[in-house]
Amino acid sequence: MNTSAALPRLTAATVAALLAAAGLASGPASAAPDTTYYSVPFSPDLYVVGEDADGEAEVLIATYEEWSADGNPAPVAAPTTYKAYEWSPHVFAEIELGEYGYAEQLSYEQWLAGGAKMPTRNTLIVGTVLLKWDTSPALVVFNPYDLSSPTDHNLSYGEWQRLGFPAPTYLSNQGYQKLSWSPAIAYMTDITAGIGVPLSYEDWSAGGFQVPQTVTRFPNDRFCSTPGSPDVRYTGPVHPDSIVLSYEQWRAAGSPQPTAC
Repeated sequence: MNTSAALPRLTAATVAALLAAAGLASGPASAAPDTTYYSVPFSPDLYVVGEDADGEAEVLIATYEEWSADGNPAPVAAPTTYKAYEWSPHVFAEIELGEYGYAEQLSYEQWLAGGAKMPTRNTLIVGTVLLKWDTSPALVVFNPYDLSSPTDHNLSYGEWQRLGFPAPTYLSNQGYQKLSWSPAIAYMTDITAGIGVPLSYEDWSAGGFQVPQTVTRFPNDRFCSTPGSPDVRYTGPVHPDSIVLSYEQWRAAGSPQPTAC
């Protein structure tokens, strides 16, 4: 089934990688012509499958005005199952909207309205992907419907086993890296080329505090100095706006010969 969802807050680079892995779409959407309206057991809302600006499917909640303008068609009851993960306190409703799959994190009131059914565990919720970056052996669950923080969860071997050993999606040439002589962390979108963006603490937290790979240098980073100045400046993925290095940092980076700034 195809999936779509609103995404948790992460850096644009991180979201792009996770979207590609999950096959998800995000952005403004509109209902398609000849819309089918779906009802769900846990909410009075009617759901429709629309399209975003890129033509990708996205699940929307219809307004009364939209439903009325279409002639108040009888809604189709969407098949709904309830699932949960052992590491999360939340229950998720997994919904089938025609050929599309969707999930939603339920409040306690919604769970009661849906019949307070016990959720199935140890099975992946639709839209969830298991990720592995080149920079770490960790297997990370990304559930785009989880509204808690962190949004990612590092699987233990036991959790992976109980899920049936699902194969991870490898994010090749991507991951988290930091310099041995700087505390800053970068999310690298092209490790080989040294392309990445600084990672804020909030985004690092939202991603489950992934342990970065430590390196001395990034490909194509730069050390430079201004003629007549003793300062050596560094520019790279973790410091795109450049910083002045201490002597100890410059030595820890391998004492590279600076170019002219």
